[in-house]
Amino acid sequence: MKRKGLTITEMLVSLALILFIMAILSEAFVSGLGSFRQLRAIGDMDQKLRAAAVILRNDLRADHFNAPPLKLSTISISPPPTNGFFWIAAPPVAPDGVDSEGIPSYIANNHALHFSVNLGAGEHIDTARLKRPENYFVAVVPGNLAARSPIQFRDGSTYRSQHAEVAYFLRPNGWNANGTPLYALYRKQAVLLEEEDAKFMNSLGLPGGAWPQYFDVSCKDEGGTLHFHTIEDVANPNERSLTWPTPFRIFSERGENPNLRGADILLTDVIGFTVRVFPDKGSDFQFIPNYDTGNSPPFPIRAIEITLRVWDMITEQSRQITIIQDM
Repeated sequence: MKRKGLTITEMLVSLALILFIMAILSEAFVSGLGSFRQLRAIGDMDQKLRAAAVILRNDLRADHFNAPPLKLSTISISPPPTNGFFWIAAPPVAPDGVDSEGIPSYIANNHALHFSVNLGAGEHIDTARLKRPENYFVAVVPGNLAARSPIQFRDGSTYRSQHAEVAYFLRPNGWNANGTPLYALYRKQAVLLEEEDAKFMNSLGLPGGAWPQYFDVSCKDEGGTLHFHTIEDVANPNERSLTWPTPFRIFSERGENPNLRGADILLTDVIGFTVRVFPDKGSDFQFIPNYDTGNSPPFPIRAIEITLRVWDMITEQSRQITIIQDM
């Protein structure tokens, strides 16, 4: 009796069909992985943009002067504030294009923000919360200043204050997106001392070369002696530890660039950081080359618009978020 089976031709046809089906499944799997990879990259980028936006909003909506209810929107033209400051560098840039509704978009890489933050003022601050350490700015410092920290927070290595200088700026990261240079968005804070603490530290006559030990603190080499700042001091543009020479090269340099030490990178692969302001008597957002409440005459600003545009290396697409904060 003969046993029935498959011929060689039938086996080859079956094998070809199996290979064909496997190729289709493999292609679908690869395509699915690619789609998932792109969706994940988009989600990760959106999350990074939202996180940066939250930090920016928190800094912008905080009090900037040590005399509530003074705000940027109610600031008097004369005289300028004697404590705290707000500085904006947003020179005009040409439109990069328009959206579907005809609204122009802009890309700037030389815009910057620099201002004081006061966590101990304003009606929106719950005084009970200020007793918690997370509601203070923290600086890693030598023992002579650490000993001046509020007694409930003393640990021998940090100083805590409710005041700080905060700056946002771009620096090239050495990469490009199809020829467009990319940047990193930095946030730098320098803790401001309370008045009695500043008097004590200034009485020590520390040499200007000691600044690397205090790079988280607002201080400046003045005539070979390190001078420490309060929120009242920084109302004067010459008394700020973070300085902005022209053109917009980032900060002053004392040997190595001290202002990048301790600076946090909020975003990488940034195409643009664009700032516009809504003046009190204006009708739309506009650029402002150099605004400083320490110089006369400052004028009220109702709101600030910040547009962040970043490049996603995975999807090779740009993504953007716009923040509008009432001041």
